Amino acid sequence: HIRVFISHRDAHKSKAQELATKLEAFRISCFVAHKNIEADKEWRKEIIAGLETMEAMLVFLTDDFHDSPWTMQEVGYALGKGIPWLSLKLEKADPPGFINHKQALRGAIDKPTANISDIFKKICDLVGQPEKVQDALVSTFVGAGSFANAGDAFKSLEAATNKLSPSNLEKIIKNYASNSQLHNCTYLLAGDRMTAFLHKTTGKSFQIKQRVLSEILPTKPSIENDLPF
Repeated sequence: HIRVFISHRDAHKSKAQELATKLEAFRISCFVAHKNIEADKEWRKEIIAGLETMEAMLVFLTDDFHDSPWTMQEVGYALGKGIPWLSLKLEKADPPGFINHKQALRGAIDKPTANISDIFKKICDLVGQPEKVQDALVSTFVGAGSFANAGDAFKSLEAATNKLSPSNLEKIIKNYASNSQLHNCTYLLAGDRMTAFLHKTTGKSFQIKQRVLSEILPTKPSIENDLPF
């Protein structure tokens, strides 16, 4: 998982958590202060721990964001440590202070997950660990425990992948036949989605026969055809 700290106001904790839950499907683990701290934990220490271990910060930018010294200190911590950050503008307010120079990603407070794919891609760009992201997404996909999970995991993988690594291609082929939630998934089979995705990300052609996913190898010319007489 990529570790992301979501800086937000307490009044919007449920919406911040809604976004965090959606990002989990993309293998992004989010720290949401008002949800992730256990009742018997000292909250200042837990927030500091979340800040110290984050790989990126997502500024959950609402109109009241800059009114809180806590959110502003969280942003200051990220800037001071050189942690990459992304502003998600959910209302009218622009990013405050030292993060004002970078354009925010647009969103809506009533539906913060509407552009989840864009948010995910931006976070991946910030963190700059495409191999880690792809490995995690493939693992989630091949381990899907339901048709719905398989479809959602595939959508996440498809959105984040331009080129599939040989090891992850091997992992997909190996697990496709053994996981019934993959080879029986209508979403994956419709319109040859699975084979089309593999072709797009590897440049190779694939087929599915009797639940087995395999590469279509070029036909070798027969020796007889090569004879000059």
